[in-house]
Amino acid sequence: MMQLMRGKKLRAEILRIIESKWPTYPTELCRTLELKESTGNISKMMYHIRKLEDQGSVRIKRIDRAMVVWPVKIEKLRVIHELISDF
Repeated sequence: MMQLMRGKKLRAEILRIIESKWPTYPTELCRTLELKESTGNISKMMYHIRKLEDQGSVRIKRIDRAMVVWPVKIEKLRVIHELISDF
């Protein structure tokens, strides 16, 4: 069922997963979507993650060889927490 999703529907599902389970990795997204963890599927996840980053929905950071993804909403909460903790 998940393999039939493409384009914007797949990107929306990826964003939903990232928002529910963060931080996450492209391989974890493949597992959640019940896709084989192949190079092609991981590249597809990275393509959609980069598109979400371009839209301003997620942040990406490379840690060693892993690519970590989290929602921008969490980044905003972190900044607010830093501002509050300064007082």
